[in-house]
Amino acid sequence: MARKITLDKNEQKKSFSKKQKIIIISAAAVLLIAAALITILLLNKSEGFWGEDRVFNTIGNTQSNINNVGFAARQGNWIYFWGNLGGMYRMRPDGSEMKEINPSGGYSINVVGEWIYYIGGGEYIYKMRLDGSEATKINDVQSGYLTVIGDTIYYINAEINGHMYKMKTDGTQITKINSDTTESFVVSGDWIYYSNLDDEYAMYKIRTDGSQRTFLSYDEVEYITISNGLIYYLAPQEFNEGELEKMVIFRTTTDGGTKTLLGLQDVDNMNIVGNWIYYSNIEDKGTIYKIPADAGARTGTRVNDDHSQNINIVGDWIFYLAIDEDELGFLYKIKTDGTGRMMLP
Repeated sequence: MARKITLDKNEQKKSFSKKQKIIIISAAAVLLIAAALITILLLNKSEGFWGEDRVFNTIGNTQSNINNVGFAARQGNWIYFWGNLGGMYRMRPDGSEMKEINPSGGYSINVVGEWIYYIGGGEYIYKMRLDGSEATKINDVQSGYLTVIGDTIYYINAEINGHMYKMKTDGTQITKINSDTTESFVVSGDWIYYSNLDDEYAMYKIRTDGSQRTFLSYDEVEYITISNGLIYYLAPQEFNEGELEKMVIFRTTTDGGTKTLLGLQDVDNMNIVGNWIYYSNIEDKGTIYKIPADAGARTGTRVNDDHSQNINIVGDWIFYLAIDEDELGFLYKIKTDGTGRMMLP
């Protein structure tokens, strides 16, 4: 026969008090978890890290953009750019939600993770948060051709004969890579390919640790870019005796072997994205043209009507400086198909 257990009033109060505490603690825990989740979601939405925006770069920008001053870069579903008014801006790839995130911008823009890296006031390297906050100077030497890969910054030290250096993104572990005056470079895996001004712009390569410096080509190379395992660059070429040389597009292998001429037009400001080469056609008032990168085409297709410099390509947009009659440049963007031309703030 089961026994009936009864509690006296004091025991009943103690039992109720324990149950009440458990219920209160459980409810508080649920509320704290819910509040934390809501806060995270709201912060993610407010800072633009939602869905596609959670994609973080490991390489801060394309080398073609950096070769063209690098005033625009993309990460996830945001494009960051240096505006005409001098500030740092961001917008969606469709041009919406454009806003200034910091009144002080810069060039050689790289976006990796939660930081924007750039060359700002005094030609020093800076970084700021994706919302424009916490702008911080990283180094104390005038720098150029800033390239961020993972947690490493590669750059040219303009104060020490243009030699190439690298350091961590927090400014530590500064390491010299070469002793050549370097005009431009591209990092590809463990190799860096660059134009050596001390050897009349000849092309060299060197390991990222500074070893195995190797000569590749006597061409006077500019705008070095690697795409689909091949090196593209501009170099002067004389076609007819007595005529002025033209800057034309070449393609070669990474060992400096077989060289292919890709165009007969006098060009500048080359930028390569995917299967297309974009450039300023000097023979047509500096307007932007494009040709297939793998077809060896001799003439290109015109994209815009402006005298254009510093071609940056981000997504479907071309950012460029339109040069007016007074030789002043203003930042515009236009679709790669030639539509949607717009002056930027």
